[in-house]
Amino acid sequence: MKRMTTKAILATALVLILQGCSQQKAVEKPKTSASQSQSVSSSQASSSSEASSSSSQEKLVKSDEESYQKVFEDYRLLLSSNSSDTQAAENLRNQLHFPLEYWTVDNILAQPDALAYSFHDLNGDGQKELLVGAKFGENPYHLVSLYYLKGQEPALLGESHAASVGGSRVTLFVYRDGHVLSSHWHSGSGNGQATLYQLSNQKQEPEILQQIDFTKTADAGESQFGLSQADRLDMDSLTWKKF
Repeated sequence: MKRMTTKAILATALVLILQGCSQQKAVEKPKTSASQSQSVSSSQASSSSEASSSSSQEKLVKSDEESYQKVFEDYRLLLSSNSSDTQAAENLRNQLHFPLEYWTVDNILAQPDALAYSFHDLNGDGQKELLVGAKFGENPYHLVSLYYLKGQEPALLGESHAASVGGSRVTLFVYRDGHVLSSHWHSGSGNGQATLYQLSNQKQEPEILQQIDFTKTADAGESQFGLSQADRLDMDSLTWKKF
């Protein structure tokens, strides 16, 4: 009887030991599973965060048209006008985000079909400027106005026009090296003032390199800066689009 009791005790102890090991393994499994689940969850959250960040960065990158949206609004306003009289030009120029001189607006209203625009990185800084030009017949494009980005906002650098009365002339030339020449002069006397600019690569105001007064010259002071027509950017080489 005692032997049977001893065997029973031993058998019971063995069963209890095996059950304990089995329970321990069962408890350890969920821990490993939970750890893996947490790792997967963390990885998914990280991927989701990176995707969200990448998406946000893409949204911050504006297209050229978006960057110069206010300028497009100005020209679409001008081109939507069916009138080219004096009062119309004066009223319209006062509604522009970037006011142009009276005679510039007058020239645009007189020949709206000749107007077009092009984006071009003039100084190689990766940021494109907006050029507004006009083409008459077989003649090459001439520059009507030039805009650049100051920070995130567009700004007007210069414009050109020929007054129908009075002889006022404003010319605007851009050069292959990123220089810009703006000249105000009188067709009768040939006298005027010219300013040579260099576009900044820091999205700031263009730098005025030199300003001169000139007399009786046919090239709007260009030669006095050591420049010539051969140095100008070929306007017809650009891609032009209608507004």
